[in-house]
Amino acid sequence: MSSKRDFHNVSNLVLGCGTFNHQYNDDPTEVPVKQLLELAMKSGVNTIDTSPYYGPSELLIGQALSQMSWKRSELTICTKVGRVEEDVFDYTAKGVRASVMRSLKRLLGGSFTSEDNKSWYLDIVYLHDVEFQTVEQGLTALRELRVLQKEGYIHHIGISGYPLDYLYKLALLCVKDSNIGPLDCMLSYCNLNLQNIDLLNYYDLLKEECQIGQIANASVLSMSLLREQETRYFHPASPELQEAVKSAATYCNQKDMTLADLAVKYALVQWNLRGPTVIGFSNVAEFQEAFKIYTTLSQDGYTLTESEQQAVSHIQHEILGTHFNEKWSSGITHPDS
Repeated sequence: MSSKRDFHNVSNLVLGCGTFNHQYNDDPTEVPVKQLLELAMKSGVNTIDTSPYYGPSELLIGQALSQMSWKRSELTICTKVGRVEEDVFDYTAKGVRASVMRSLKRLLGGSFTSEDNKSWYLDIVYLHDVEFQTVEQGLTALRELRVLQKEGYIHHIGISGYPLDYLYKLALLCVKDSNIGPLDCMLSYCNLNLQNIDLLNYYDLLKEECQIGQIANASVLSMSLLREQETRYFHPASPELQEAVKSAATYCNQKDMTLADLAVKYALVQWNLRGPTVIGFSNVAEFQEAFKIYTTLSQDGYTLTESEQQAVSHIQHEILGTHFNEKWSSGITHPDS
């Protein structure tokens, strides 16, 4: 059922816009969204990832784009549907359609017109956090996304979420559903980073059995876990895992490294040639630091130095130990998932 799947316009590094939200910033309106978008575009990072669930993120992006002069074809815009608030979901066909139309207006309404079929579209729309709804609810929403794709409002559809066993199950069911077919793309978060590499174990299954065209890796810092600063209040990691990560941060300091930089490098190296990497930023300095790492790795053939490789091994096997690849509960219980 999927259309021709062409992802040439998706940059290897994606500007994650979940940070344009109250979860990461007390006042998201103070985030320099326009500066970040301008800098990203000029740096070749032409792809942005957002969601209605990320508070004012879509509105802030739309306001910034209305003040910029980029052509629609130069932008790759990814958003999501289905998750409205922390405990509010709407996977109905009516809700999915309304969400897509609202996102179009929020993101493009200030820059383009709905009468211009060549610009009035979303490049990728993911069904957001699929593990929180039943299989049938997920399939219902995805069928409507396919309809919207046929109508030209969306170029590619997919799913996003955390538990890979369920993402795999749902994606495989889509292959067998004549109204959906193989998903165009998928976004996985917190599953390929310094603490958890489970996405690598699922990669071949998702690409071959589920026939997914593109898989994006997000949350390379595991939603603020893998850094020196305090982990965000909402993080579901166990206290024991959080303590182990603090020890890893101390170890990195002793080796004249920072945990965050090492984590970004590691994730970019591991996911190179497999798909795009989504990283969120709250200020220009954060983007510049990450882009410097990305550029250096690109020039060096995506390899870590010997000392970095040793640090990764020590952190994963000696410091994290049994907490390496540890996961947390997310979503409802699904039979046989």
